[in-house]
This record gives sequence, C-alpha cells and structure tokens, in this order.
Amino acid sequence: MKGDKGPADIILTENKIKLNNEVIPSFKVGQSDPIRKVTLADNYVIPARSEVIVDVFIDRFDTDTKDNPTELLIEPHTQFTDRYPLRMASCLVDPSQTVTNEVRLLNPFNNEIEIVQNTVLGTAEEIEGSPVPLFNEKDSEENSNFNSLRRILQILKPV
Repeated sequence: MKGDKGPADIILTENKIKLNNEVIPSFKVGQSDPIRKVTLADNYVIPARSEVIVDVFIDRFDTDTKDNPTELLIEPHTQFTDRYPLRMASCLVDPSQTVTNEVRLLNPFNNEIEIVQNTVLGTAEEIEGSPVPLFNEKDSEENSNFNSLRRILQILKPV
C-alpha cells in the first residue's frame, strides 16, 4: 500500500499483478477438480459385527442437474477412519439423480458404534471417462436379500 510507486494492483481478469510499475503474470498451477464433502444424513447406530447402508449428502455444484449426470467416486476420509473403527466401501454415485446417496459401512467389532448426523464420512471426486462394470449382475444367490443391515458370520479362527 505504501510503496514508493503506489499500491499493488491485482487484476484477476487479466491474471496479472502490477507491483512498483512492473507487471507480474500469474498463472493457475495445476488446477484440480473440486472435491466434495460426503456427510451423514442422519444419526445411526451400527450394531456389532454388521454391515449397514446409510444415507449421505454430497456437496452439490450448480452443474449438478438431471440433464447433466455426473459419476462420482466416494472414498473414506482419513479423519473418519482415524476417529471411528468402521470400514467404508468406496462406491460410485450420481448426485444429480437424488437428494441423498447410499454408502456401505462395516463394523467388524463386538461393540456397537454410534455416529451422528453431519459427520464427514468421506470425499467425492468426479471420475474421468465411463466406469466399466466387472460383473453384469449381483450375486444370483442373493436376489432376495434387500435388507440394509446384514450380520457378519462369526469367524472361528482368530484374526
């Protein structure tokens, strides 16, 4: 502000800074895609040795419309995995189709765990290209299993 040749001017529309009558170009270095937070939509209690499908909110952008489908990869956040002894499955979602999306959580331990609404579970990033399915259908033996809670079988051998 109080330089000998006046204040510095930051001209964002032209990507330059004018300092002491010298023009310094500014460039965006490796701008990456924005990362979205994935937060829990409600309070949940995950029973011992069970798997639960929970509803989550994903940060939205103006471009997220039904006319513009976007596939996002949800992965667990390090703060979530450090704080809770749960495991979260990575998954692909399209946030433009519904208000909430679903994420699968696993509690492999012998005590129930409570997590509260608005807990940040993970992050969602846009994927490049189209995903390639490994299988055309789910396990044909599990056609009637649509429960959101499944028990894990007792493991007889120590882990």
